[in-house]
Order: sequence, then C-alpha cells, then structure tokens
Amino acid sequence: MSDKSIFSVRPVTPGHSTYLERPRVEELLDKAMATPIVLVLGGAGYGKTHAVYSYLNKRKIRTVWMQLSERDNFCDRFWENFTQSMSMLSSASAKKLAKQGFPATARQFEQYLSIPLEDVDPGARYVFVYDDLHLIHDRGVLRFLEHSITTPFFNITSILVSRKELPFNLMNFYSKGLLSTIEESELRFKKEEMESYFSMQNISAPQGILDSIYRDTEGWAFAIQIAGHYLQNLSPEGYGIHILRSNIYRLIESEVMAHMKSELRSFLIKLTLLDDASPELVRELARLHLRKHDAGKNTEAKNSDDEKKAESLLRQIEEIGSFIRFDEYRTVFSIHRLFRDYLGKSLDEITEDEKKEVYTAAADWCAANNLKMDAIGYYERAGDHGRLVAQINMLPLILPGRTERLLMDVMDRIPRDVYLKHAGAFLVYVRFLMNEGKLNEAKERVEAIVKTYEDQADSEPAGRVLADCYNNLGMINALLAPVTNDYSFAPYFEKAHYYKLKWGGEGETEEQKTTMTLRTYACLVGSPEPADMERYFAALDASASHLAVSMNGSMHGVDDLNRGEFEFFRMNLAEAEACLWEAVAKARERRQYEIEIRAYFYLMRIGLFRGDIDFEKKCHRLITAFLENQDFINRYTYYDICRGWFYAHLGECEKVTKWLKQDGEEAVLNNAIEGLELLVKSKAHLRENNYSAALLALKWARRSVGIFIMGRVEVNVLEAICRYQMGDKAAAYTTLEQARLAAEPNGFFMPFAEMGKDIRALSAQALKDNAGIPPAFLEKIRNLSSGYAKKCFQVAEYFSSKPSRFSSFGADGPGLSSREQDVLRALFQGFTQDEIAQSTLKSVNTVKSVIRRIYEKLGAANRADAIRIAMSRGFLEWSENGETIWKNPARPEQIRPLLKKPSED
Repeated sequence: MSDKSIFSVRPVTPGHSTYLERPRVEELLDKAMATPIVLVLGGAGYGKTHAVYSYLNKRKIRTVWMQLSERDNFCDRFWENFTQSMSMLSSASAKKLAKQGFPATARQFEQYLSIPLEDVDPGARYVFVYDDLHLIHDRGVLRFLEHSITTPFFNITSILVSRKELPFNLMNFYSKGLLSTIEESELRFKKEEMESYFSMQNISAPQGILDSIYRDTEGWAFAIQIAGHYLQNLSPEGYGIHILRSNIYRLIESEVMAHMKSELRSFLIKLTLLDDASPELVRELARLHLRKHDAGKNTEAKNSDDEKKAESLLRQIEEIGSFIRFDEYRTVFSIHRLFRDYLGKSLDEITEDEKKEVYTAAADWCAANNLKMDAIGYYERAGDHGRLVAQINMLPLILPGRTERLLMDVMDRIPRDVYLKHAGAFLVYVRFLMNEGKLNEAKERVEAIVKTYEDQADSEPAGRVLADCYNNLGMINALLAPVTNDYSFAPYFEKAHYYKLKWGGEGETEEQKTTMTLRTYACLVGSPEPADMERYFAALDASASHLAVSMNGSMHGVDDLNRGEFEFFRMNLAEAEACLWEAVAKARERRQYEIEIRAYFYLMRIGLFRGDIDFEKKCHRLITAFLENQDFINRYTYYDICRGWFYAHLGECEKVTKWLKQDGEEAVLNNAIEGLELLVKSKAHLRENNYSAALLALKWARRSVGIFIMGRVEVNVLEAICRYQMGDKAAAYTTLEQARLAAEPNGFFMPFAEMGKDIRALSAQALKDNAGIPPAFLEKIRNLSSGYAKKCFQVAEYFSSKPSRFSSFGADGPGLSSREQDVLRALFQGFTQDEIAQSTLKSVNTVKSVIRRIYEKLGAANRADAIRIAMSRGFLEWSENGETIWKNPARPEQIRPLLKKPSED
C-alpha cells in the first residue's frame, strides 16, 4: 500500500505522511482565521481534522490541539486531557492547571484564565483546536468550553471541529462578524481535487471511471481514498458503484487489510480497546503483543529482536496513512473513527486474557503518568480490583460531586469480598457519601465494616481499619446531631484514639494537612434549647483530646472555633475574639488552614462591628496571605467569600466576585460549604435591591443551613428584610418572629445587628404597626442595628477612599505610583525580581515590597492576575512598536517608556 494519503504534499514527520495541498480549503481557512472563533462542520470522513491539521502545520502556528472523546464527558477526565494538551504549549502552565483542577465555578474559571496568560506572547499567534466537539454533552464541560471559547484574547483563535451544530450561544459573535463557519459542502472534494489526488498517487483511470467515482462518492474524502486504494491494486475497469455502496467495511478489508500481516492486524484490533495512545504506551503494547505472537520461538532470539520488531510495528502503523496518524500536537496515535468501528467488529478474534493484558498495560502506564481517572477505568476493565482500589486511595479527599458519583458507581461494581482485603477504599466510598450528604447510608456502611473487623481487633491491619472506622462514625454522628439531637459522638473518637495509639502512632499523614471540610457553621446544633447547646459543647470538649491523636491533628482548634463562633453570635465579642485567636494558634500548629481562615472570617466581622479599621486591615492581610498557600485547596473560595461578605455589608457590591452574584442558580460549591456561598449571594442581591434573586438564593440556603440553629436565624432575618422591602409586611413580620424564636433562647442577636439599617427600618415599622412581636425585642435589635450601621459607615468611608487588600480600581485608575507602574510593566515583560532590582538600582527586598503593594492596590492574587486586571481596565497595553506602556484613561497624555533589561554581564 502507498505511503501517501489523500492529505499529502509536504512532510510533517520525517520519512512519513505528507499532505495534499488544497488551496481552495486553505483560502477558506485563511478568511475564517480572521475571526476569533471558527466552526468546521461536517460528517465523518469529510476531512475536517486533516484540513485543519494541514493548514496549521503548514503555517507553523502555535497550536494546542485537544482531541475529544466520549470519556471527556467526565470533568476530571476532560481536565487530564486538557492539561496534557496544554503541556505542548507550556509544561509549567499545564502543571499549574492540573493542580488547580477543573474550573467548575465562575471564580475558578477566572483563576484558570490567569494561569495560561503567563505564557502568552502578545506578539505571537495561537490556535486552540477542539476536535470532535460533537461528542461532548456534559453540561459542566460544555459550560467550560463555551466560556473559554467566548473569552476574547486578541491573538487567540478557537477552531471547533464537529459533526453537528454545537449547543453554544454564539449568535452575538456571529452578528458582530466574530465567527466564521466552514460547512460540509465546502469540505467536499471538487472533481479536479479528486483527480489531483489520484495523479499524485500515480493512479490513472479512464475519464468515465473518474466521473463515476466522483458521482458515487459525492466528494466524500474517505470514500475517495478507499476508491483510490482499489484503483491502485486492481484494474480500473473493475470499478463499479457497488464497490462503495455494498459495504465500505468490505473495502477496508480487501483494500487495506488484505495485504496486512496477521501480527499487525491483531495488534490494531487490540488498539481499538483504548482511546488514542501515546507512542510510549503503543510501544509497550507492541512488545507485549510480539511476545504473545512469537510464543514457542527460540526465547533468546525472540528477546534480542523485540525492540527492532516493536519499532517496525510502529512504522507499519504510521504507513497506513490517514486511517491511523501520529498527531504531533498531542503526541498520540489517532485511529480514524470509521476504521476503529471496522476493527471493533473483529474483537472476538482476540481472547479475554489478551484484552486483560492490554487494559492492564494501559492502566499501568496511565497510573505512572498521573492519569488516575484513566488508570481507574482501565483497571476496572481488566478486573484488577486491587490496583483499582490503590488508585482510588491516592485521590484527594475533596473531589467534584460528579467525579465522586462516577467513582462511587465504579466502586459499587467491585465485588464485596475485595473490600475485606482493602477496607481503606471502602472508607473512601464512605467519605464520598458524607460529602454528598448521605450520612445515614454512610453510617450503615461503616457499622458493617466494624462488625467484619471487630473479631480481628488484636491484629494490626484490623486495628488500623477500626481506628479509621471509629473516626468516621464520630464525624458522621456529629454531622447528624443537628437533626437527631444526639450528641454522643465522643465515645467513637475515644475508641479511634485507642486503636490509633495501639497500632497507628502519631506520625504525620496527608490527612493532617487537610481538614475534613467544615460545614457552614462550626457549631453542629439544630435545637434552639440552651441545654442542647451545652450537651454539644460537653461532647466536643470530651472529643478534643482524642481527636488530636486519632486524626493526627486534623481538626486541631475546632473546639475553640466552635466556642468563638457561639460567643460571636451571642455578641460577647471579647470572649469570642479570645477563643478565635486560640483557634488560629492551634490550627497553625497542625496546618489546619480551613479552621484558621474560618477564625479570621469571624474576626473580620468583629472588626466591622467595632468599626476598628486597623483591626479590619489586619484581618484582611491575614486572609489575603492564604492566596500564596498552595497547600490550602479552598483558599480562593474562602477569599472570595470573605471579600464578598465584607463588601456586601459595606454596600459596595460591585466589588463582590461575579460568581457570588449569579442570578437564579443554586450553589456551585460542594455540599459542605455551599451555605456560605448562598448567604453571601443573598446579601449581595439584597444590597442591590434584587429581592427576588435574594429570596431564590435563600430558598436554596434553607436546604443546607436550615438544619443549624444559627443558619435558621440568619436565613429568617434576611428573608424578613426582603419581604419587607418588597412591601409584604405581613410575611416580613411572620418571618422576623420565626427568627426571634430561634435566636432568643441562646441570645443570638448578632445576625439582627449585622443587618444594620435594614433591621433598623424593619423593627421601627414593626413597633409602629404593633406587629405582634415583643416590643422589648424590637427595641433591642433596633438599637443594636443602629449602632452597627454607624460603625459600618465609618469603615465603608475608609475602605472606599483607601486602597486595601480587598479594593479594586476606581474610575480614575488604581492609584499606582510611578515606581509601581514601572515594576508592573517589567513584570509583564517577564523580568525577574533580581532583574527589576538591577534596572531600578533598588534592593530585591524593596522590589518585593513594591510588588506586594501592586497586588494590594489591584486586588490581585498573583503576577498573572495583576497583569490581567491592568490590561482589562486599559491601564497596561502594547504600543505600536511592541513595547509595554502604562496608560491612564483619565490622563491619556501620561505614557511611560519601557524599562531596559540589565545587560547579561
């Protein structure tokens, strides 16, 4: 068979395929590339991928090529694929993206955008290709792709290759001339193009035969190629329409497979078991295949020839042409979908043992290359549950809900006897159930494990399992307490402590670095009765010493956080502050970042209540410092929530992060902390007088925080204000009374006070209307809220006039000094801190201080974020000669020249 294909003229990989020049299609792509979005639509086998591939390869445009498949409908699998594709552009950015994880929220998407920006050369052209996009139907992946594609960058074009129209809202781009489409009809071969292809392949045939072929194929590239293979090997006169119409698979068999060696044929059939595979994996599978194929031959001779034969097999694969091609953008072998379908019909030619060998080899390779989701899938297909479980055990404790549910489905298919050998994996399953809020089911499953292992408690493996089981039972019963009013969770931690001391010791583990995600409130109490609160704290105090050992320091400081939260709601601020600082100290000892930042969250609210600006600035600095802590997974979420809460109370909702103000949506965070998101969202909507949106957020909030007594108070207070502002005083008074009944037994008056002028107005009107609410209560919350409103005004006045960690641009710019402008432009140019110090004749420490001030004034998290903010607001841009300039829209005459890079010597 010829080593040329229908898509050949110039070399791509030395010694292998070349591409057919199609000036007409290239002209279409040239015109289309003038727009930021290009759609290439056509059915299977119309040469969509090859047309785009050839065009980009010929023009040497920097390209990120993403080959999509059905498996990319799982966000984590998609993200592994995406980051691997991004590594062709920048391995550093790919690693950062992999660490960040799939951006499921608007906040995470904003963070994602800042990472690739670090590698974008403003003077270069980039193309992102999303191939076989029609295979994607997952809403999360589609939302990410749509946001990525429609986020404008002046030097990036997105090419979307699909068999059908896409479910994206691109009408706005189309109407503004920012989108181009190349249809299937334009991709069909013209008659002269077909004849040029045959001529290039040294195929000659009577004009009548050529006319018949064109008529039969209707310009379908794949069918033309099949016809070409036929004409190369047989007499043209033997061609007839039945050749194409009878069965295209028969043509593949006779014209492609007939001359293929049996070892190559069986190897190709094995490859269809996998998605597109890297050369390393294909090479390993080739060795495995050859060892099987050469069984019975002289072992010494066979081993010496293994490498040569494997390389020969790879060369034969490359020579097949467009049916299987090496994708240099993604560095994988890609099998044409129609050819894959044909080969898939012959899977019964290989044994089940051979299939298992292929799956196992693929799984091992994926595991070694940190593609855990793919490894789990292949181990399951191989039936290797032991290694499947080992991979699951290596996953983070916190995963997106969809990924957790996928893994739970996998784990449900694992035979029960496997868990007797790998109980740790079963506890991972339990953790997923807890994250999904299925606490009773989680409890039943853990209790079943305990029954299995109690008879073996004197053995080390069983003892370790029981320690983990009792820790989980303690957590589950504590989380159920708001509903059950059963606070007898301390004995479980005591048992865990016993088994941990006996078998586990106090060595540091990964769990120590990651707190089990706190709920919206630290206090896990649902009853308004003070006696129940006392019982809860007694159980918590009894658990504290056991937790320190049984969970290796995880949750260290949670008792002080609980007490600080309780006293804060009771407005005993001195006691609250002391407990919260103690929680900070303990949390820092064991790196319990979530406990620490929760303490700062309440300390920030204390500073706001007091009107203490210096204290407030200190809290903001401490919260912002977490952005540099790579070990804290939820740092950006908590930063945005703290920032959002603060500015919502100041009435400056334009500074609340966008994802916290989206209308008509339930929470986007995991179940454990979604209540915080929804409370901030409702406060922001309320401040913007969008009461309907606030009520919708509160409706969702009731599901996650309504079981907590503190949550019922806060939600009812906010709903009462919304109802009042909407003119429904009767509903407002009813809801306010519900808030009173929940709050008064424990003296939880802070949620009323924190709503300032809104509660002041509502309580005053309720007094005037004799609303049926105790007047003494109304007088008290009116006075408290009035005092809070005054203090809040003082803080707002300061933070509106002074740039802070939480501030953003004003109308006249970010207020950067000349030195700060110089340093920011140098950062944009790629200068290091040492180089900036040399250029400005300042010390490195001075430069670091300047950079910190830049981040503070811009409200930026890092270098990329600062540059993105400055460019998006029009203060930083490229001049016509390619230099970076600082421009103030309020004073356009102020343009500063570029810093000069220090000499190498």
